[in-house]
Amino acid sequence: MTRFEFFEKYGTEEQCRAYLRDLRFQQGIICKKCGGTKHYWMKNKGLFQCSNVECRFRTTLKSGTIMDSSNLPVRDWFYAMYLMTTYKKGLSSKELQRQLGYKRNEPAWLMMHKIRNLMEVRESKYTLNGELEVDEIFVRTSCHLPEGEEVKRGKGSQRQTPAVIAVESTQVEGKEGKPEKPEKKLGYAKFGIIQSHDSDEAHRVVKKMLGLVKLVTTDKGTEFKRMNEVAEKHVQVKSNKENNDKHLPWVGIVTANLKRFLLGTYHSVSPKYLNRYLAEFSYRLNRRYFGLGIFQRLLNISVLSA
Repeated sequence: MTRFEFFEKYGTEEQCRAYLRDLRFQQGIICKKCGGTKHYWMKNKGLFQCSNVECRFRTTLKSGTIMDSSNLPVRDWFYAMYLMTTYKKGLSSKELQRQLGYKRNEPAWLMMHKIRNLMEVRESKYTLNGELEVDEIFVRTSCHLPEGEEVKRGKGSQRQTPAVIAVESTQVEGKEGKPEKPEKKLGYAKFGIIQSHDSDEAHRVVKKMLGLVKLVTTDKGTEFKRMNEVAEKHVQVKSNKENNDKHLPWVGIVTANLKRFLLGTYHSVSPKYLNRYLAEFSYRLNRRYFGLGIFQRLLNISVLSA
């Protein structure tokens, strides 16, 4: 959906409310009072009313959706979801504030975090399968140090938050007529924040990401010594600049794109909300072949975020 098509279909508040009403009827509405599923639309009130004659409980248009308890127009929510899924390099809350004409940044910031939370919930429903690359990465985050305390360097730096990246990386043969070596194809990717560098913590985080895994390739870090418990085969390679492109090619590419996305758009993110920013990145990455249809998919699940 191009921007012209967006404004043609969702250009007014009335159009957005009508679409949301129809979408809620399609997805189904559950009465909070009696649990009934049959409702009708009260046009003069702008509410859903339970068809149970002994109940007649009324439900607002936004109730039970990502927009629940929000006073912002439905059109603003639609436009925010559109921009967050179509901006190639990501969207800051300051830019969304400017696009929507808000005087304060807080409404735009809160709206974006609710959308990121929806992305995070959706991402948690899927697992990785097949052949994987797994590695530990360090993401630069903001920190507020007590006066006089110096910033540490290396793994223990207060400005670096450790996380695990896992990507599906399947070996494929080169095309006919091309003598290049077989290369790997990128599938889906997931991230998980870890609190320490021990193997139990890495195992706990990675296990939640995985389904049926045939092969896991990692470096020789001690944090990954239990990966044989979550995969049929675990291969550890000594990581260096010369062999990373061969053994962990997509880990490096995806990590570089992630850091460019975070630093280029947000400059600095809080460790408290890092999981949501990681979910936003992976949500878009894992749906990269959907094109502009990614907005419509996000819009369709926004009514299920009760």
